[in-house]
Amino acid sequence: MFRRLVTFGEESSYGTPSSNPNRLFGWVTEFSGGARLASEMVGVMDGSRSKRAVVYGVDAAPSISFLPTAGAFLKYALGSVTNSGTAPPYTHEITVTPSHRLPSITVVEHRVGSGSHGFRYVGCLVERLEVSWERDGPLECSVELVSQRVEAVSSLPEPGEDAGTPYRAEMAAVIIDGVERGYATGGGISISNNHTPLPRNPDGFVSGHIANSTDIEATISLHYMDPTIVNLMLDKKKFDVTVKFVRGPSDRIEFQLLRCIADVEAPLSAEEGPTQELSLRAEDIKIVAVDSIPSY
Repeated sequence: MFRRLVTFGEESSYGTPSSNPNRLFGWVTEFSGGARLASEMVGVMDGSRSKRAVVYGVDAAPSISFLPTAGAFLKYALGSVTNSGTAPPYTHEITVTPSHRLPSITVVEHRVGSGSHGFRYVGCLVERLEVSWERDGPLECSVELVSQRVEAVSSLPEPGEDAGTPYRAEMAAVIIDGVERGYATGGGISISNNHTPLPRNPDGFVSGHIANSTDIEATISLHYMDPTIVNLMLDKKKFDVTVKFVRGPSDRIEFQLLRCIADVEAPLSAEEGPTQELSLRAEDIKIVAVDSIPSY
């Protein structure tokens, strides 16, 4: 049996492996390399009933689930970050880059034991990121990546940092249209970059991926206390929503969904208290993190 670990590092240029991919995502709970052959079976009129295999290359689309312990990784989902502060606490504003090329990372899947080895995924870009939380649970993050190529490696980096402490649901505050709603029970925020793959190189791997328009969606579950949330939909209003997790006076992360439109479902039940499900689509998003890290 192998012990398992997943690390990453930022690339200096797209497709150039990180020189030291030893950073931790947080508390990783699941990983899949998502590698598969791009191929097809072709029927040929050669006097037999057999088909012939044609292999065009290898595609890799890693996916990872983890409990985030800082906001640093989130910059790879949006693409741009502004760091400020000369001493702790430092502030990091993460925004959607206007560039069609997001910053890329190298991801290393470690299999540690007798005959330790791993797989290195180069040129990884965030295709989709979802953060979610529910009552009495941690903040969870699920990421789908697109990769330029994957290769087996025998040299594995040593993690260069402590994994930290996850955010928890009881740290959450939900602010809708400027008013904090203390009766939110959970939710999720998703960001999709809608990458288009470029043509393959002669080695069978794609030459890159180009990000298209970003889709920003969210759902928030709340107890039904009054018609205010439903009226936001009926009034066809655009409004802002902020979800923030506060671990201390100088330690927080907040997701600012800007210029949202909403659908609201508020079903009635004979046996349970009234609830409502707020489904949001946002024109823009900003993630603000405050912590002791000087720079993302």
